[in-house]
Amino acid sequence: MRESSPSTAGFLDTKKTMANILKTTAAYIRGSIEESRKITWPTRKETFRYSALVIIITILTAGFFGGMDYIFATLLKLVV
Repeated sequence: MRESSPSTAGFLDTKKTMANILKTTAAYIRGSIEESRKITWPTRKETFRYSALVIIITILTAGFFGGMDYIFATLLKLVV
């Protein structure tokens, strides 16, 4: 078995490490592509419903916090 000199030992380790990184990255990309084929996208109707729901809940939440802010501000003015 041939022993490597100290100057080439680091280079060989770096080469092996790079090859390992490339193999790992390639496996990750293959797995990502495989998983992306399993995605079931929502229909246009579902997307519209979910978007409307988010908008409605956002408006209700803003109204709630706005009302609470008004109430607390009014109470604070009465106290001070």
